[in-house]
Amino acid sequence: MVRLQNVAKRYGEGPEILHDVSFALAPGSFHFLTGAGGSGKTTLLNLIALAERASAGALTLFDVATDGASRAMRAQLRRRIGMLYQDCRLDGNLSVADNVALPLRIDGTPTQTQRDHVAAMLDWLGISGKSAALPAVLSDAERQRVALARAIVRRPDLLLADEPLVSGDEEVALLLVDAFERMTQLGTTVLVATRDAGFAARFLHPRLHLDGGALSNGEASS
Repeated sequence: MVRLQNVAKRYGEGPEILHDVSFALAPGSFHFLTGAGGSGKTTLLNLIALAERASAGALTLFDVATDGASRAMRAQLRRRIGMLYQDCRLDGNLSVADNVALPLRIDGTPTQTQRDHVAAMLDWLGISGKSAALPAVLSDAERQRVALARAIVRRPDLLLADEPLVSGDEEVALLLVDAFERMTQLGTTVLVATRDAGFAARFLHPRLHLDGGALSNGEASS
């Protein structure tokens, strides 16, 4: 599903943000990516999401070597990836249902199919009663559920979550982990970045730890 081999990243002439990172993630697996702020977690997720290019090394996604992939192929690969951010990034002018539908609209999905998929996601996450609400009237937990619904409405093969567990609300964090675990049962590979190594250690999922841009525990189990 995901394989990095000796990946490094630097910006311009600056120091390496990531160096010699190698690991593999199997289909349907759930890994935490831990590390302090500035350790390179977000940069690593951006590389896997094809939002940035590595300075060195090789990244393979879904059995496709991304280094020489065309722009069209990279766009096709990105459509198989869902992203969840700490700040949710919801459009305050759109309803919950319209926020969740955005990725489907970008893809040109037929309107009725959009409605069906959005309704299924909101029901699955227990917020179907909020479909017409604006983000401003939602609780933090509800906004995170909406953001998650938007990230997975296209049924991604890979979900990358960047610090979604730092709100300080343990109920929200546990809800998200439960949703991530249910997604893996459907075959989605999940990689969750968090600075809270103690929280991640409460679960049996394998952990990758970044320290100064390098993995401290070798290759991920698959």
